[in-house]
Amino acid sequence: MLNKKSIIFIKTMNCNKSLENTSTIRQEINNFHKDDELSKWINNNFAQWFEPTDKEEVIDTYRKIITWAVNQNQYLDIAKNDFASVADSWLVAFAKTYNFIVVTHEQFNADIKKRIPIPNVCRAFNVQYVNTFEMLRRLNIKLG
Repeated sequence: MLNKKSIIFIKTMNCNKSLENTSTIRQEINNFHKDDELSKWINNNFAQWFEPTDKEEVIDTYRKIITWAVNQNQYLDIAKNDFASVADSWLVAFAKTYNFIVVTHEQFNADIKKRIPIPNVCRAFNVQYVNTFEMLRRLNIKLG
């Protein structure tokens, strides 16, 4: 489930950088943040940045990621079911398919059992990930 984590992509094409996200993230925001400021902002100002995940190549990658998750003995069944039902799995699938960078506040945790962190999946599938501060550095954004 999407909490107050930043989860976006940094897509690099030549020297142009853009931020994108998946339609599953938008759906999750709308489901869990009904009519709050975040969902209103997303729908009114950021809707064009959400990419659909219904393309066959993304679905194929998603299947591989879910198969990987199910076959991991480390994680509890509830963690596997949760991972398959939230946008995180689609986010990594989309990033893997299109060679994007995932931005998340989650951290890699080799010993976790109760949930499947995005960085754990990214490492398993060689998907690059960074935290929000690194994303801002890479985009040369300065605050203040």
